[in-house]
Amino acid sequence: MLRLKWCVVIVLGCLMPLVTAYAQRDAGSITFSGFVGTAMPAGPEFFKDYYKMGLGYGGSVRYNLSGTSAIGADVIYQPFKLDSDAFLDIAAGGGTIPIGVEVEIEGGDVNVFIISANFIQYLTPPSSSAGLYAIVGGGYYTFTPKDITVKITGFGEMTEEADDSESGFGVNGGLGIELAFASNLSFFAEGRYHYTFVEIEDAPEEMGASGKIHFIGVIGGFRLSL
Repeated sequence: MLRLKWCVVIVLGCLMPLVTAYAQRDAGSITFSGFVGTAMPAGPEFFKDYYKMGLGYGGSVRYNLSGTSAIGADVIYQPFKLDSDAFLDIAAGGGTIPIGVEVEIEGGDVNVFIISANFIQYLTPPSSSAGLYAIVGGGYYTFTPKDITVKITGFGEMTEEADDSESGFGVNGGLGIELAFASNLSFFAEGRYHYTFVEIEDAPEEMGASGKIHFIGVIGGFRLSL
């Protein structure tokens, strides 16, 4: 119990400066951000069932129209990792792989590069240390699949070359929050739903439905105002 009390004291001590600091969002000011994040596949079924989250990163710039609204642009690199266990389940046809036989899958990931333009509307005044905001926008999404290699004990390996990159437009929207450390520096966390017009076509019937790719992204980082 004593250790828990000290944890509470330490957390409160770290948060106290945030209460007195507030973000500077003067009209005409510019902010730069750097962040890391991840994303969860949401659809279509093939994408949702056979890919999982990977660690991405990016940066953004904003121009403050006023103390409560801004326009901005961001660049995001977001990988999605192939779920090799799910692929192996399909390959085994619902059965089990024979004893003594090992199967290893390498590659098969899909990397997404996003360039997006956004409008940001703050729901709290600039004098607040915690800035809640809504963000909506649209952008250009490029999906680059990687070659997939299957290694089977006693049978060697086989590599399937990936298809060419697919690109298309998409829209996104979500909510974010900023916690100010000083008038020009803040930490932020943001969640957005991305719906793209890039389509997965001809997915194997037993591996789920095809359709347009959409996912939920979460990022966090620091924002510097100039």
